[in-house]
Amino acid sequence: MTKAVKKPRLLVEERRRRILEILEAQERVTVEELVGRFEVSAVTIRGDLDALAGAGAVIRSHGGARRRSEPPGKVRSPAKRPRNTRRRGRTGTRPLT
Repeated sequence: MTKAVKKPRLLVEERRRRILEILEAQERVTVEELVGRFEVSAVTIRGDLDALAGAGAVIRSHGGARRRSEPPGKVRSPAKRPRNTRRRGRTGTRPLT
């Protein structure tokens, strides 16, 4: 009898790097597609996609992710948004102190 050979599991960093390579070749990828390709759970893939999105490498979408249209360094971070917009109101005037 022949014994079925299982593929060795990839390390987290290697799997995430391969996900990025897949997204370089195609615009979007689904969780289901990655589950089948890497033979891990959907929870694991969602965690990978969330981590990659948190690092600015991909854009997370419902059921998968898509590649960024511009490099991560060019994306405006939430920390750079204007502050105190509620106190200033719509006119953009300085808040009273």
